[in-house]
Amino acid sequence: MYTASVALTLPVLLDPSNPRTQLVTGTGGLGQGTSAQRVHAYQQGGEVREYAAGRERMVLTQSNSRQIPLVFKACTPAQRRLLVDVWPGRLLLFRDTYGTRVFGSYLAESVQHIPRASLGDVADIGITFQRLTFTDQV
Repeated sequence: MYTASVALTLPVLLDPSNPRTQLVTGTGGLGQGTSAQRVHAYQQGGEVREYAAGRERMVLTQSNSRQIPLVFKACTPAQRRLLVDVWPGRLLLFRDTYGTRVFGSYLAESVQHIPRASLGDVADIGITFQRLTFTDQV
């Protein structure tokens, strides 16, 4: 039996229904202009409810969310079109050099154009990638 492994050198964001359509570029983990390690934000579902006589109670749900803030660095116009016009709201697969493999989506993006870049018309594009376990369309 043989075993194969792949060592990624750059993060990959791709459409699982069409794996040939993918975005491979450098990323920042904390915000635009940084090269820090990846940040994962986890949140347990629930709320604090207030009852009679000022009593408060924690009510938890079974849901928990996972978000990954990402900034894709020096995106070309074709990559910018994918991130801004084509992929918002679609199910995507994100893989990175830290071993992260998450299916999810995003709804908003921020674009920071890089003036007078030696690479041409490029921009840093920030998204908050949200893990999805089920998709339903209305």
